[in-house]
Amino acid sequence: MLRPLFLLVAAAGLATSAPMTYTLTGTGTGYWNSQPFTDATFTFTFTSDTTTIVHGTSCCGNTDSTPSGTVATVTVTGFPPAQLAGDQAIFIDHAGETAGIWHFNSAQFATVTNAVFSTDDLTTTIPPNTVTGTAWSYATPFTLGTGGTLYFTSVQNVYYSQQPGSSGGQLSTVSVTPSSGTQMEFTTQTYTFVVGDTSGASDIGGVDIQFRDKPAQPNACWLYYNATNNTLAVNHQNNWGAATPIGSGGSALTGDGCAVDTTAVTVRTSGNNFTLAIPMQPTFADSNIWQIFVDAQSKENVDAGYSQLGTVTVQGSQESGTFSLFTSPANTVVYARPGDTATFTVTMTDQNGFNEPVTFSATSTAETGASGNTTQLGFSFNPPTLTTSGSTTMTVMTPPNATPDGYILTVTGTSQTVTQTTNGYTDAFVQIQNGPPSVVLSPTTGSGTSQRFTLNFSGSPTAVGNFPDSINLLIAPSLDGRNACWIYYNNDANGNDPGAGQIYLASDDGTSWTSAGSAQAGFGTASNSQCTIGPGFSVAPLTIPVKFNSGFAGTKTIYVEAVNGAGFDTGYQPLGGWTAQ
Repeated sequence: MLRPLFLLVAAAGLATSAPMTYTLTGTGTGYWNSQPFTDATFTFTFTSDTTTIVHGTSCCGNTDSTPSGTVATVTVTGFPPAQLAGDQAIFIDHAGETAGIWHFNSAQFATVTNAVFSTDDLTTTIPPNTVTGTAWSYATPFTLGTGGTLYFTSVQNVYYSQQPGSSGGQLSTVSVTPSSGTQMEFTTQTYTFVVGDTSGASDIGGVDIQFRDKPAQPNACWLYYNATNNTLAVNHQNNWGAATPIGSGGSALTGDGCAVDTTAVTVRTSGNNFTLAIPMQPTFADSNIWQIFVDAQSKENVDAGYSQLGTVTVQGSQESGTFSLFTSPANTVVYARPGDTATFTVTMTDQNGFNEPVTFSATSTAETGASGNTTQLGFSFNPPTLTTSGSTTMTVMTPPNATPDGYILTVTGTSQTVTQTTNGYTDAFVQIQNGPPSVVLSPTTGSGTSQRFTLNFSGSPTAVGNFPDSINLLIAPSLDGRNACWIYYNNDANGNDPGAGQIYLASDDGTSWTSAGSAQAGFGTASNSQCTIGPGFSVAPLTIPVKFNSGFAGTKTIYVEAVNGAGFDTGYQPLGGWTAQ
């Protein structure tokens, strides 16, 4: 679907206001922040009103959408619910028979194609579990209101529905008690949070709480209470832990800078007010003022937004000082071959007057632990010890016989009284590859004026290593880029190229490239005298729509070249043939 550049406000004829709830459900594989999930159930819930529906202009086809910034909540099994941030909307493209999520004037996120969308608009009722079809996730990250991103590498069994909704009540964050004061580290203080809902306290669906400390711990203590399940979860280094029941079935939770005993958490309701009492214990101190923010969500997915309701200054003694560790590059895959070395910077920061020497060590763990891979990487540090806040260079040595795999690196800093470790999923990751990816082309034979060619890749035991750094698809009578349909995709798995994610078509003489835009967005095009590529690209697997010009008719060979992050190159391989018509 070609995204419209501009949309008009709601057209006449929808005089009656009717709240609507739009839902996409299915299963998918991907990442919540940096935490992977596989075949997890997901639900996107959008709330809007029929009077605010936006209609496409004459330039952009018969398209309906909700307004920019439509309120939306996403749930993925294993993670607390979160709102989507930004200018997302729900759309129905009647000509394309497609419905889904997109950003105004930007990329599609997820779509479902079904003939019902040729006539249904955003005011009709589509019951749950009745409309499904070809589903696409464009691997575009969703920005989460709680911080971080969510993206899918694949989705399946996706259903779309839209039903009259409830306007719900008006939410408010009321108070926190105590709202100010001083708390010593490793002591427990019960904080009582009150939120309100004009539809009644039973309409509260969840409460978000953040103790924000700058600069040491941006979210020293980030908690989410799920009123429907009566559970509490804590965020640690941008990853949510398992939701834990409150009361007798609870347990101790540990966040970035706090601990909470969920057995002592209490909830009560009175009229429109919902009261949540949580005993919080700071696990470090820096004498900074921690701001206390509170947010609430209704069961209709209406969000109150974060409000600062209080502050607390956390103090500690000289003897209880500690330090933090951070590894750079963070959240980036470093690729290597067996026998190579890779370097990272480890930064140690003193906290609360800590003044002991810290010595460094590290271990590696194969990401695909179920494979039984026991390869250990080697480590050295320069300098091996820091006596105050500073950085050391960590050199990672991969054995010549290292098993190709993804390796999580955990760095440990040890002093006389304190030991700290990094979180390998967010801080350091090495992907070892010992050969080029294996490329599977589909279809390999056929004829016609157009075709969607799909490329699947393997050659690494982990998902992050399956996709090449760059891909060439050459459709030509011979291995010659001139007067050919020569396509290039720049994936840049190392994350160093600002042009990563772009797809290109070579000029007639094979000396320059024309960009078709982001392959993840999917809606760009590029043309030469032989062919036109797009719109409708997708990634994971890489899918490229190609339309052949009449002057390019005849039998062609399909050559494919793929290079992975470690630099292994398949070379141009004849993987199929096509008779252009």
